[in-house]
Amino acid sequence: MPSTTNDTNNNIEYKHHNRSFITFPLPNLICSTRILLFALPSSLFLAFLVLISFTTQITIGDTLVSVAFSPLRMARNIQEFGANVRGSERPLRVMTFNIWVSGANVKDGLEKIAKHIKKVDPDIVALQEVRTLETAEKLIELLSSTRWQYRQHPLALYPDTAILTKHQFIDDEQYLHLQFVVKQNISAEYLLLQKQQNEDDENKNYTNSSITTFGMGATIWLKEDDPEKKHLINFVSLHLDWRAYGPYAANNKKVNETTQIMAGERNKQGYGRGQNIEQVLSNEIFRRYMKNAEIQPLIVAGDFNSPSHLDWIEETKDIHGGWIFEWPATKLIMDAGLNDSFRALHPDPIKEPGITWSTVQKTSGPDWDWTIPEPQDRIDFIFYKPNEHFWPTNSQVYSGKEILKPMPEHYNNDWPSDHFAVVSEFVIDYKVEKKRNEEKEKEEEIEVKEGNYYEKSDENNSDILTFVNNSELTNFS
Repeated sequence: MPSTTNDTNNNIEYKHHNRSFITFPLPNLICSTRILLFALPSSLFLAFLVLISFTTQITIGDTLVSVAFSPLRMARNIQEFGANVRGSERPLRVMTFNIWVSGANVKDGLEKIAKHIKKVDPDIVALQEVRTLETAEKLIELLSSTRWQYRQHPLALYPDTAILTKHQFIDDEQYLHLQFVVKQNISAEYLLLQKQQNEDDENKNYTNSSITTFGMGATIWLKEDDPEKKHLINFVSLHLDWRAYGPYAANNKKVNETTQIMAGERNKQGYGRGQNIEQVLSNEIFRRYMKNAEIQPLIVAGDFNSPSHLDWIEETKDIHGGWIFEWPATKLIMDAGLNDSFRALHPDPIKEPGITWSTVQKTSGPDWDWTIPEPQDRIDFIFYKPNEHFWPTNSQVYSGKEILKPMPEHYNNDWPSDHFAVVSEFVIDYKVEKKRNEEKEKEEEIEVKEGNYYEKSDENNSDILTFVNNSELTNFS
C-alpha cells in the first residue's frame, strides 16, 4: 500500500509504496537533488518532478519487489484547518492517536504525546494503547490546561482506549450519560503479560482484571456560546483486536483463498475485528447514537488493525499481493451508514494512500535482522455519520515535523508512536442544527410520556447505562 513519509522540516511529503513490496525512500538522492533544485528555474524544477515519478518491479531472490517513487508534494498545514468556516458554521478538529503503550518505546514518550496533542490542538482525541489507569490523568497534567478532561473505563487493568477533550463530558445519568464500554474475553496469559508490564504499580488491584475493552464512547458538550447544552456530539474511540493481522496473510505466498484471510477477521473465538464491529453496532447505546445522529453528530475513531475495503481494490491489487479484499471491519461500519472522513476527501487510494502503519516499523524484527519488508497500510480511521449540518472539510495523517528513524533506532524519535495519527476537521452548521434540535425536543416530550428512560446497569459493576423500554430501537437499521 502506498505510504507517506514526512520531512516536515521543509513541509514536504514523500509518497512511496511499502505494503506487499519494498520501498526505497532514496534519502541520498533526495538530499543531493534538493541542493541541485534550489538553483534550477521553476520550469526545469517541474519537469524534474515529472521525470522522477516511477513504479517498477524487480526480483531479489524469490521475492518480487515493487519500487515506487512519486513527485514531491507540499504538505497541508494543520494550522490552516478551519480557514473556510463561515457564519453559523463551527469547526471541530478531531485526532485519533495510538500512543504505543503510553509512549513507553521512546525517550520521554508521555511528554512527547502531550507535546504533539498541543501542536495539533484538537477539540477531541481518541487514544489507543493507554497502558494504565493513570496515563490519561498524567496527560491532562502535561497538557497544562484546566480545559482538558478525560474518560476511560475505571476498572480495566489495561484501559487501552480513552477520550480527551477540551470541552465537557455529559455525565447526566438520566438522559445523556451515554458512555459505554464494549467487552471481550482475554486469555490468562495476556492478563499475566499486562500485570508484568505494570510491575511498577505494586498496589494495583487486579481483582477486576477480567474487564478489558476495545472501545468506549461518550457524549460531549461543545460548550462555547451554548449555555443550554444544545450542541452535543457522540464520540467513540476504538482499538480493534491486533491478532492475526490480515496483510500478513495476504502477503503470504501460500495463502490462495479469501477464506484464509477472513479467518483472522472473523475467528472461532469471537474476537476478530469483524466481530468487534458487530458488537459495537449491536450495542444499545451505540444504536442510540446512530438514531440521534441527525441532531447530535456521531464520530467513531481509532486503530482498527485492519486496512480499508476502499483501498484494496482492482487499481491497487498489484501492491497488495494481488488481492482485492473487502475488509469486514471498515465495510460493516460503512454499511451501517458511517463515512470514512479521509477517503471522503481523498477518494483515490493511489494518489492519497494515507498510510498510518507504520512510522517506524518498516521491516521485520531482529529475528530476521530487519531484512523483511513490513506491510504498510492505512489502519487508523475517523468515521462520521453524515448529515446536512455535519461534514468533513480536511483530513490528513500526522507525525510531527522531524524525520523519524525506523526500528531499531527509534528510541530518540520526536514522534512517540509507531502509528501516524489521523487528524480530521469537520464543520457543524448550527442553523440547520437548531431546526433539528427543535424537532428533537418534541420527540423527547413524547418519549417521556411513553415512559422511556435510562437507568444504571449493575452488570459486572460497570458504569454502563442501558436504555429501557426502547422498542423503537429493536427495528433500527
